[in-house]
Amino acid sequence: MFKGLTVPSVKRAVHFSPLSAKASGAAQGRRACIVSNRVMSPATTEHLAYQMQADGWRITLLDSSEPNIPDQPIEGVEYQRLAGLYRQTNWYIQMQSLTAYHWLRTQSFDLIIFCDECAVGFYSCSARRGNLALIQTPIIMATSQLHARRLEQAMQFPTGRHDFEIDFMERETVKRADALLVLESETGLWLQESGWTLPASIACLATDQPLVMESLGSWLLNLIQTPVLSAQPSDKSIFISVCMAVYNRPDWLRGALRSLQQQTYAHFEVIVVDDGSTNPAMRNLQNEFEPLFNERRWRWIRQDNTGPASARNHAAKIARGDHLLFMDDDNIAYPDELERFALAARQGYDILACIIGMHSESEFAFPPTAHLPERAGSATRPVGWTPIGGNLLLAVYVNVLGETNSLFRRNVFEKLGGFSTHKSAVLEDFELLTRAIIAGYRIDIIPEVLMLYRRTRQSRSMTQNIFEGHLNSLKPIADLMPESLRPLLLAIRNEWYLRHNGRRSQE
Repeated sequence: MFKGLTVPSVKRAVHFSPLSAKASGAAQGRRACIVSNRVMSPATTEHLAYQMQADGWRITLLDSSEPNIPDQPIEGVEYQRLAGLYRQTNWYIQMQSLTAYHWLRTQSFDLIIFCDECAVGFYSCSARRGNLALIQTPIIMATSQLHARRLEQAMQFPTGRHDFEIDFMERETVKRADALLVLESETGLWLQESGWTLPASIACLATDQPLVMESLGSWLLNLIQTPVLSAQPSDKSIFISVCMAVYNRPDWLRGALRSLQQQTYAHFEVIVVDDGSTNPAMRNLQNEFEPLFNERRWRWIRQDNTGPASARNHAAKIARGDHLLFMDDDNIAYPDELERFALAARQGYDILACIIGMHSESEFAFPPTAHLPERAGSATRPVGWTPIGGNLLLAVYVNVLGETNSLFRRNVFEKLGGFSTHKSAVLEDFELLTRAIIAGYRIDIIPEVLMLYRRTRQSRSMTQNIFEGHLNSLKPIADLMPESLRPLLLAIRNEWYLRHNGRRSQE
């Protein structure tokens, strides 16, 4: 995180074009949204908004301040408060980023600027990279300060996962943005020295720049007139194999299969591997669904009871698809789940996860942290968990990577050797995703609720040996360290383990 504790990436010479605040009027009638925490950067936001207004921009301010902060509009600027839009019950950084994306995707702006709190742009950039939304809208990061630099200047150490989450999200957002506007020249120098990956277009709007190359208005106008370069998708249709390990839960499995039957995407198959169920109702359910399975060339296979990881690996081995989506029998897929996964998968991702929705029948879970609007209609989807993808440092603390319900490129899954197959193991999905990061694969997130997850008394994470599961999930990281330092991993993981164990004790 700090310059002295990180290994810088390969640096390139970066030129920061100095900009003038002189108005050009060239953007008359163009619409721009500035996303900003008004408490953290009131002067910066106002300065940028007034300069853009002078150039003819119509500005909307999306204020990401905490819910208990009074409104702080800017004179002459359209004002929208983010807190409260989607019944948010928590205001952690992932929630700010997620709800900002879901509001922005319903609007029509020529330009989006995330001011100072770059991490709030994380999910918007993720969606744009996956061709899911905001495809032709340039996204700019405007910053006078980054979280890691604030800590350095205050001579403070990180206090835990929150600091590392913000740092990771800021780095990813800056890397994926179309342009970077630094509001202090020293910030630009710090970014270079710290080895950040920076976008191709970089400019500085600071009073300490001796030479002015062009006006802010001209630079912004040039950005919106330059086509947004996104990854070119493959023309090949994505065929997905949905791999389900099932055991003795016919009622839940019926709901899961019905949700797959209602998918808006057609190019997929379902492989159910019954892991030695003893409940006679499972055979009745198989008979009930036999016509559908025959019609769609889906498969239902029975094996001896060797555990869900082994059953998933079995399904993957016989799958026809080049992409594998693993689904538990107690989950419910929203109708557009496979459609959205397939759309993003065309960009060539290694592994894709999504935002997890919390099922109303969950017994061991917090209430939804927000209710996000569906892309069409007035219905909402409850947010349960907000992963941010592949970060090995954070994987020591807690799982922010994703869960079983993830889409793998088949060759990636095979090179990783599949799930670890110890019969009583839990957190085997987390262990697999951790190995994927170590092997150099990317884990990315679709910032939309695409499925509903149950956590009940029957969930394996509530009944199996979670102590062993936590140890197993740390082993890939421990193997990278000297043996004498490995106990540090246990001390760092302890907070999550206690919370995990505490939920079990509610039984």
